[in-house]
Amino acid sequence: MYHLIKKDLLVQKRALLLALCLLVWFSLTFSGMGIAGLSLSVLAVTYFLTFGASASDEKNRSDRLLISLPVRKSLIVAAKYVSVYVIVALTLFLVYFIHLVIKFLQLPVDVFPFTLEGAAGSVAASTLYCALSFPLIFKYGYMKSRMVNFILFFLTIGGSSFFLDWFQENAGLIQKIKEFFAERSDWETAALFVTPALVIYILSYCLSLSFYRKREF
Repeated sequence: MYHLIKKDLLVQKRALLLALCLLVWFSLTFSGMGIAGLSLSVLAVTYFLTFGASASDEKNRSDRLLISLPVRKSLIVAAKYVSVYVIVALTLFLVYFIHLVIKFLQLPVDVFPFTLEGAAGSVAASTLYCALSFPLIFKYGYMKSRMVNFILFFLTIGGSSFFLDWFQENAGLIQKIKEFFAERSDWETAALFVTPALVIYILSYCLSLSFYRKREF
């Protein structure tokens, strides 16, 4: 699994630099959105790198090469799912690094806050999106499912904006939610974000594996 994840990162060495530039831009333009800006930024970069790896596999036909090797299909699917968390962790590290640089240089710019709740929201958002999109890729391939996943990505962002607007119009509900989370520790709050997403992710993995085993190349 380690080598499969490493492959996904190595084929995108140039894309990593572009991802860093995107994060700098997101940090500045999404600063007014608070922790939601952090979650959307991490989701966007995760989409960019995760599906960039899938596009590279299909373009170079390395997916056909993999199934001809003595590598279990369950391992190939699992590596793709685990690689999402590697990319999310790398993205969060880059965001934190950007914050440190801005703070060290004392630049007069605003960026979104880097908090445990925001990091947990980033993990949850990326998990939910990939849980919906991966089964399509493993059933039809990247190119055939590209448009659907692209639409799904913007629906996810649009849905997030809709919920933000809805919450802003319901101040009473917001206050109750704040009181609820205020009574819990940071780790409990993070668990409430991440645990449901992980359950969906595991179910998605089982569905993707079922599709991949039946897929004909």
